[in-house]
Amino acid sequence: MNTLTIRTENPNLLSLVKDFLKKYKEIEIIEDEIPEDKLKIYLENIREKANQENTIDSNEMKDKFFQKLCELDTQKKQRNL
Repeated sequence: MNTLTIRTENPNLLSLVKDFLKKYKEIEIIEDEIPEDKLKIYLENIREKANQENTIDSNEMKDKFFQKLCELDTQKKQRNL
């Protein structure tokens, strides 16, 4: 099985990425691993949607992804207060 590896100094980032990706049915996370074929399907779906809408480029898509991660991080911090 091919896997996606995320290395970060932020211990919460992996958790945030997993929470974000779990919202999409195309991706199944098992033991912190995402099969490469499922990741490709997910990314292809994003690209197709972007092409259909003709309103989003890769930088904007990346910005939206990280914006969502920040939102999740903020929500998590607020719950912990």
